[in-house]
Amino acid sequence: MHIPVVLAHPFKTKAIASARIKSDSVDARILAHLLRADLIPESYVPSKEMRSLVRHRLSIVKVRTMVKNKIHAIIIDRNGLKHEFSDLFGKAGISWLKGLKLPSLDRLMLD
Repeated sequence: MHIPVVLAHPFKTKAIASARIKSDSVDARILAHLLRADLIPESYVPSKEMRSLVRHRLSIVKVRTMVKNKIHAIIIDRNGLKHEFSDLFGKAGISWLKGLKLPSLDRLMLD
């Protein structure tokens, strides 16, 4: 026997939150009535592939942030340089980074 599962969106299911008497059985009865009337606002549940893709992107973004933080550390903390760019990693900022005269080890790490 196949029983379909519906994941109700908690913030949009206000009937339960506004009930005067709160108990699991009252909540279940209200949900059952809403489900029968097709009034349950469902939550979006992404596919396994989509969740995997989002996790992969998150890990790449973390690595990108880590690299940018290391570059800031080389430029600002180790060499005391300041920049006037709103985005150091934009076109002009990258040009500036490439033209910096740095100690050989810092230049190697930056490159």
